[in-house]
Amino acid sequence: MARAVGGADDEPGRGEDGGWSPAARATVTTMRYLDPMIHTMRRLVIGSTVLAVVAIAPLATATSAFAAGNDPAQGTQTLATLKVTSTKVEVKKAGADKFKVAKDGATLSQGDTVRTDATGLAEIDYDDQSYTRLNVNTTFTIKKLTHEQGDRQVQGSLDTGQTWNRTSALTESGSFEQQGAGANAVTRGTAFAVSCDTPTHCTFTAVVHVIDVTGKDGQTHALNPLQQCDSSSTTPNVKNTGDLCGAVSTLTPDEFAAFQWIQDNLGRDKSERGLDDGPHPFSVVQGTLVIQNGKFVAFTPDLTPPPGFTPPGFTPPGFTPPGFTPPGTNPPGTNPPGTNPPDLTNLGLGVSLPTLTLNVAPVSVEDELSQLLVITVSDLNSNIKLITAPTGGVLCAAGGSGGSCGDAYGVAGNVVQPGDSIPSTTPITYVPTTAVENQASTAHDSFVVQAVSSNGSALPSPQQTVDVAITEGAI
Repeated sequence: MARAVGGADDEPGRGEDGGWSPAARATVTTMRYLDPMIHTMRRLVIGSTVLAVVAIAPLATATSAFAAGNDPAQGTQTLATLKVTSTKVEVKKAGADKFKVAKDGATLSQGDTVRTDATGLAEIDYDDQSYTRLNVNTTFTIKKLTHEQGDRQVQGSLDTGQTWNRTSALTESGSFEQQGAGANAVTRGTAFAVSCDTPTHCTFTAVVHVIDVTGKDGQTHALNPLQQCDSSSTTPNVKNTGDLCGAVSTLTPDEFAAFQWIQDNLGRDKSERGLDDGPHPFSVVQGTLVIQNGKFVAFTPDLTPPPGFTPPGFTPPGFTPPGFTPPGTNPPGTNPPGTNPPDLTNLGLGVSLPTLTLNVAPVSVEDELSQLLVITVSDLNSNIKLITAPTGGVLCAAGGSGGSCGDAYGVAGNVVQPGDSIPSTTPITYVPTTAVENQASTAHDSFVVQAVSSNGSALPSPQQTVDVAITEGAI
């Protein structure tokens, strides 16, 4: 049974394991049906069930203190409660030598250390709706925990692992701080994350509003949302001894989206607590968010756009961006329509792709011999595309879609047909099929080729007409 509020271990109504005895549970339940003259109401969490506790006049003083989280015997207020989201989670009490397996709902105090293993997840809920979540393989210590006359002081220290921290509005005298690798983060807002890969190196990330990170010699950086700064220290447990980053860095939208720990916690904050004040680096998309065992599982967007919504980068029908040349045409003064690819570099796509350069050395061949073409392209990740086939000969290469060149012409490969794309590193051979009867004359053939990218990294080259000079072979 999870412990609802704090108190001494020998508190009346407790069992040996610190939980409520059956008699105590019965008493709490019965109290709901007593005289309706209400003096005090508190929310008491037992396990996962919320019971409204109503006290009548004779019990008003004792019940009010109990429901607020005080031990009737000692008057000690519970300032932090442990929530075990996934096992295994351990706690080492202040002054103790060893860690012990933690119970869900256990009371935490100043000096306590919480540790999670490779599958453990935990949350420390403070008494003012603030909280710190612990990722797997995390060790976290509560350094200071007070709440006197509105002066709330929460200070934690991260040894290794990751934490997610949320705090409610602070008074002028209140504070919510966290140490790591000799640096100290003080929040001016509501949410930030700390990641320590080793005890001597940690990274602080502001997510909602601003945090101030202070290191050695008073060096301080103010981190705006999605900004980061790391700290390194040879004495990580000593406050303000860390060497801070020279300059803060800002997460790109892609980096922010890939930061799984932050995304998991923003999702949990929204699904579990109704908090939706996190940053939105992309367009807001409605959909269904799935959280299981405290972890983000899936998001299914609603593909029905709201009325009047225009997706980013959408071009309305009939709209032509400035400087855009429709496919199949060319600007005035250039080659005839259809001979060059359209300019796709200024479509608002956010990228500017290079254009491939194609060069085919002049071809001269005897009518009884074949000739290997010398072709160069500016990007090896490209293909040679045949636009128009020669009429006085054929092109042969591995990957051609026509008949076998070995059977008909005695060279390797197949006949390359218009539309075939041959890798630029594959040899292409020209084989003349037109005989030149007069040795003094030269026949001419031609074909048209173009270089096209095989992986989308460049735009197609202009089409190139290749002239072939065919001379009569020796008799």
